[in-house]
Amino acid sequence: MILKGAKRPWKLPWSSFLSLWALSFFLVFTLLLFPSHSFSSSKTKGTSKAKVLLRQADTCSKAIKGKKKRYRHYWERCISKYELIFRKYPTSPQAPWALYKAARLYTRLYRYSGLEKDLDTALNLYTKIVQRYEKHRLADDAQYYIGEIYYKYKNDPTKAYVEFVKLDIKFPSGDMRPKGKVMLDKLAVILAKKEVASRGGKGGKKGKIAQLKGIRHWSTPPESGIRPDSFAACSGHLRDIVEMGDLGRKEQI
Repeated sequence: MILKGAKRPWKLPWSSFLSLWALSFFLVFTLLLFPSHSFSSSKTKGTSKAKVLLRQADTCSKAIKGKKKRYRHYWERCISKYELIFRKYPTSPQAPWALYKAARLYTRLYRYSGLEKDLDTALNLYTKIVQRYEKHRLADDAQYYIGEIYYKYKNDPTKAYVEFVKLDIKFPSGDMRPKGKVMLDKLAVILAKKEVASRGGKGGKKGKIAQLKGIRHWSTPPESGIRPDSFAACSGHLRDIVEMGDLGRKEQI
């Protein structure tokens, strides 16, 4: 019962109540979905930690001198520091550098260990850089060193040639492209000589051109991912070398 002259209690309209509830829900949902400040803060902390870890790994790597080079555990200790970075902070700017430096250490370690698995691990790490960080400044360096490992350590000029062709195609603006072209020229001569030797060194100009076609065929296996037309454009210098009779040139490698 409401006394005469008394004010009626204020009631919130049902529609207004629903509107406030919807607004509150929207604000909470937005904060949960886009925690920009906290995300940015955590990302900054991750980058900062990755920087510290990279400096520690670099210090460890520089300390591998003298007799320490003969003991595998010194190498593995530093490599594990680099591996921690790209495993724990894969999106940080330091991750590709950690991959690259770990691959370099494995390559250096091979010179002392002679273990094929060290080269294979280095190749795997370089490949990760090319695939995951294709736009990074180290991507073309990684592709170059893949080719170098096949040429210098695995003694596989055919595979090395394919990898250097990939460098020429995938990274036309890379600073390692000129060095890759030098290697392509050297390997073209080696492969042409190898093909001529396998045929007994016989055949005139037509024979040499036929041998050239053979090289193009077996130098680009399907798994290389290189289109025949792209390969032909990049390896046109091979035709010039053969037709000019430059097979007798002594290459400096």
